[in-house]
Amino acid sequence: NFETSTCGWKDVSSGIYKWDHVRAKDSSAWSGPTTDVTTGTSNGKYMTVDANNAGTSFTTAIMQSPPLGAISIRCELGMWFHMYGGSNYYKNYLKVFIENATDPTDKYEVFRREDNQGDQWNWAQFNLGRHDPGMKIVVEATAGGSSMWSPWCTSHNDMTVDDVQFVNC
Repeated sequence: NFETSTCGWKDVSSGIYKWDHVRAKDSSAWSGPTTDVTTGTSNGKYMTVDANNAGTSFTTAIMQSPPLGAISIRCELGMWFHMYGGSNYYKNYLKVFIENATDPTDKYEVFRREDNQGDQWNWAQFNLGRHDPGMKIVVEATAGGSSMWSPWCTSHNDMTVDDVQFVNC
């Protein structure tokens, strides 16, 4: 959980669209959750991206884990996520990748959700498989643009993550 720290996760975004470690009641995100998962209160903290800061369409905020040790073939990552807001004209993406320990450009997608997932916390759990020490997990939130409107028009689908867990690792 993110109650006392980011647990080594860090924002590596370029620009103003970024992951922030905030208390639910202090979030400026208009479509974000009003409570966190851990405490179930507005005093709880989580990691979030505010779509109001997206700037142009298809801007991506990137959050990266610290390097991980060797993991087993049964290792899974579980996390709570919240994606609410937007419209049918926009494409918003929340993606998780495994990044190669020796080549950060070598990464592959292990999870993806698009668009409005409702005004509730959603659970996702997926297999990471066996990897060498030093690999990282990368969480990307992309604020989509509209093909119907100006390319500078962004959605208001804030994306939030809480209680990231490693299981059977």
